[in-house]
Amino acid sequence: MATRLPLLAFPGLPTGLQTMELTAALIEARTPARVLPARPAPAVPDDVLRRGADAVLAERGDDGLWVFAYGALIWDDCYDCDERRLGTLRGMARRYCLRDTSNRGTPGRPSLTLGLEPADGACAGVVVHLAGRGLERNLWAIWEHEMSGGLYDARWVQVATAEGVVDALTFVANPLNPSFAGQVPEDEVAAILAGTAGPGGPAADYLRRTADAMRDWGAPDPYLDRLAAAVAERLNPAWLAPAL
Repeated sequence: MATRLPLLAFPGLPTGLQTMELTAALIEARTPARVLPARPAPAVPDDVLRRGADAVLAERGDDGLWVFAYGALIWDDCYDCDERRLGTLRGMARRYCLRDTSNRGTPGRPSLTLGLEPADGACAGVVVHLAGRGLERNLWAIWEHEMSGGLYDARWVQVATAEGVVDALTFVANPLNPSFAGQVPEDEVAAILAGTAGPGGPAADYLRRTADAMRDWGAPDPYLDRLAAAVAERLNPAWLAPAL
C-alpha cells in the first residue's frame, strides 16, 4: 500500500502506531483534535452565496443534479444523495494549492487544502447525484461548504463514469484569490499538513480521509498516498528511532 513505509520498532508505541501508515490512531495521538479560535466569518456574504446557489438551481435544478466530489465531499455527510459513481474528470488535477486559515488551519498557522487545477491527465473522484426532492437543502449544504471562503470557482464539467458521461457541478481553485498557493512542493505540503490543525480538526485527518476514500473506491491517488506516507513519517516518533 502506498501509505506504508518500512516498519521501525518503537517500544511502547500503542498498537496501530507501529507502522508508517497514516491512521486515525496516529493522528489522534500526535495532533490536537482542534485548534480554536472559532471559525472566522465567511469571506463571501450570505446573500451573495444564496444568489449563486439559486442561479444553479434555476439553470440545472429541475430534476436534480450531479456534483463532482474530489476532496471532503467524497466522505463528508453534510448532504444527502441518491446515487454515487466513480468518475473521471479530464484536464484537471487534485492538488494542495490553497491556503486554509479557517478549517484545518488558523490565521496564525495556515494550512493547505485541496483544489482542482488545470493539468494534463485526469482526476478521479466521485460524482454524487442530488435528487429533485430536497435539492435546495442539499445543494445549499454543499455550496456553503465550498463557496463561503471564496477559494473556488463553481463550474459545470463533463465527468466520465462506467454508466456514461454526466454533466456535473464542481469547484475549481480560484487562482485570483489571495489564498491561492499554486504548485507547492510535496515535501513542503507534507510538513504543513503534519503540523497544522484548525476548528475543523487536523489537516492530516482530512488527507487521511480523502486518500482512504479514493482507495475504497478502487482509484487510489498516488499524489495523496505519497503525502499520506510523508505525513505519517513526520507524525510517528518511531521514524526518529536509531537504526539497529
